[in-house]
Amino acid sequence: MKTAMVIGVEDLKSLTERLEMIKEAGFDAVDIGFYHEEKYLLDDGWQDRVAAVKAELDRIGLLCLHTHMPCYELCVDCEIIDENEEKAIGNAIVASKMLGANVGVIHPRSAAGHLYDQDFAMKHNIEQFGRLRDELVKNDFRLAIENIPVFPDGPHAIYFSSDYH
Repeated sequence: MKTAMVIGVEDLKSLTERLEMIKEAGFDAVDIGFYHEEKYLLDDGWQDRVAAVKAELDRIGLLCLHTHMPCYELCVDCEIIDENEEKAIGNAIVASKMLGANVGVIHPRSAAGHLYDQDFAMKHNIEQFGRLRDELVKNDFRLAIENIPVFPDGPHAIYFSSDYH
């Protein structure tokens, strides 16, 4: 069994130091987190940066088993579409494959503007993730929808993945 740790991408020097510590601690793999790094995947140099991360993973001897995809903040309603966020998610599919990952974990969208109606959110999540289908198939890549808990400080904010009704 492989043991992995989630690590965010930042500057390569900092990432290299953290990857080396992870390997030294006995981990076999990492989950590269693009969650808060949308801008990392939006400019013309993103593929070169991802290739450099892959080279460091190979040099250090770590695998990238899966990634954490960029995603909308949990409180952003599922009807709101941001073109940069959508582009970052699409680019993360390609970036994940470049790193050797076949699965990307993504947060579901909420129905914050609709009193957190789970059925409404599920319908919109199916539509949103369905728009990624061609890119997912082309790259032989799968999305794993994260189960979002009901947070104690926001019991009204129930996500469709919080309850399996």
